[in-house]
Amino acid sequence: MTDIDEATTDKLCLQGSRYWFQTETVRTTQLNGISFKVFEIADNWAGGGQWGPVYRTFRDNKCYELGIQTVMGGDGYDAETLKKFTNEDSAKVQLRLKQALNSFTFLK
Repeated sequence: MTDIDEATTDKLCLQGSRYWFQTETVRTTQLNGISFKVFEIADNWAGGGQWGPVYRTFRDNKCYELGIQTVMGGDGYDAETLKKFTNEDSAKVQLRLKQALNSFTFLK
């Protein structure tokens, strides 16, 4: 989790970042009774990309952010030295990351 210091109000926090490329409509969800805005973001560059959900909530006058980001690079793949990352591999990783995400709670 990250504190977003520049988002000093509920409105600033829950509008997301002007630096994100959002791929879907913002939605609201609950994680252990805590309301979060969910932003699906993505970015691409030569030979790779990054994507995934970012969760934001405003609590006790602070903006908090957490999420699951997938980063993949395609340059330099050598079948003799690297094992191919399959859709099944991706599903297993995403399941484990979502378990961690769904366990989130504030301690105070």
